[in-house]
Amino acid sequence: MNDIKESRIAESSETPSSTGIQLSYTVGNFLITFVGVVFDTRTFIFYETEVGLPVLYILASFIIYGIWNMVNDPFIGYLSDKPNRLWKRWGRRFPWIIVGAILYCIFFLLLFAPPNVDPVKDTLILFLWLTIITCLVDFFLSMWNVNFSAQAPDRFRSQKERTKVGGIGTILGLLGVAIGVLIPPLFITYGDKQSYFTAAGIITMVGIICVILMIPGTRENQIMIDRAMQLVSEGIKEEQKESFWKVLRFALRKRNFMAFVIAYTCWQILVVVMVASIPYLNQYILKQPASSEVFLTAGVLVGSLVSVPLWVMIARKKGNRLTFFIGFIVTAAAAIPLLFVSDVLGAFISTLLVGVGIGATYAISLAMLSDVLDEIVVERKRREEGIFLGIRTFFMRLSYISQAIIFTTVHIATGFNPVPGAPQTPLAIWGIRVHTALIPIIIILIGGIIFWKYCDLIPEKVDDIRTKLKELQL
Repeated sequence: MNDIKESRIAESSETPSSTGIQLSYTVGNFLITFVGVVFDTRTFIFYETEVGLPVLYILASFIIYGIWNMVNDPFIGYLSDKPNRLWKRWGRRFPWIIVGAILYCIFFLLLFAPPNVDPVKDTLILFLWLTIITCLVDFFLSMWNVNFSAQAPDRFRSQKERTKVGGIGTILGLLGVAIGVLIPPLFITYGDKQSYFTAAGIITMVGIICVILMIPGTRENQIMIDRAMQLVSEGIKEEQKESFWKVLRFALRKRNFMAFVIAYTCWQILVVVMVASIPYLNQYILKQPASSEVFLTAGVLVGSLVSVPLWVMIARKKGNRLTFFIGFIVTAAAAIPLLFVSDVLGAFISTLLVGVGIGATYAISLAMLSDVLDEIVVERKRREEGIFLGIRTFFMRLSYISQAIIFTTVHIATGFNPVPGAPQTPLAIWGIRVHTALIPIIIILIGGIIFWKYCDLIPEKVDDIRTKLKELQL
């Protein structure tokens, strides 16, 4: 029986999954960007300008959320990697993904349903609501997304398949951004809290539908279950009793892993900060209604979608490492005009150029991450992507803390007036431009330089790693 399983596992390394499975799996990319873009763009401004929670309380809430991340993400990854007999029936990742995704959508809705209390007299109540609900949203996000991402290197084995899935995921992810940006302005009215809840309710319903569509693509097939059960039958369960902190120290010492994590975190900070800046840019500089926000993000969508085939082609010819780095440089250069635009057309053109650069990271990040994790699998001779994806997710969540710190610091320093539609001083206007473009440019350049200097996963080394994976039947 073991010989049959080993033969089946070895054969699977060369057998790509069907297009239907790939499409179903990549619906997860749509879900994460669709709900995530609303969280990114609306949470801070909703609690600052609509709920009336003082900005320092928002910052404190996000800091607590960040501390929660220090335990939440890596520990969920570590826990989901622990072998158990339930894997035989339900698979290694599938239950985490489906249950976590459903609860993530539900608690996201609660984020926009704070108690209807006086923000001056009941500040603490609103602060606790924001903090607790945000931490729960993050918990369920980690629960499904860590396992969703960890499944990719195991399910998609070749460079061709990984870049194909990365390309499909990019298109669906960007479509999620587009629809996630389009829906809220159709229902949101500046100064009306209830309109935010209505928009969030629609987002939640679409999110639940996405979870259902993800089921075929995230349910492990028998070959993947056999591979997971091998960990149990070969006694890996005992071996994995090494402490969580020991595995964490190992991960932090892996140069290629940390170079990718730091660079990807810098990219995530750029995306979160720039996207969250759009309502401020639209409302206070361009002085347009909420519906005009669609045009400010349409450029990113168009630029990214058009550029994805180009980035996939470059990656297949030049490798993931070089393509990933070029995308960072293009993004930084393209963001410069956002420091000066003063009308919707100019903002659209600027975001179009930024979208071209962002498209590289969207298209190649899955393949690049898989290369990084494959190297670790070869060294440790077992698949335990969960904890490493948890560590990556922890660093990614720092982007939200960074957003809160950046916005709070800039708004206080420049005298930003949080009243919806209020006139702003020239210094406050410049502050909005700073957190829209200047700070993201600096951060993405730092990430790109670190990645290029410390990541050495050139195509030849990646090919060697894949050969060893086949020999290990992993």
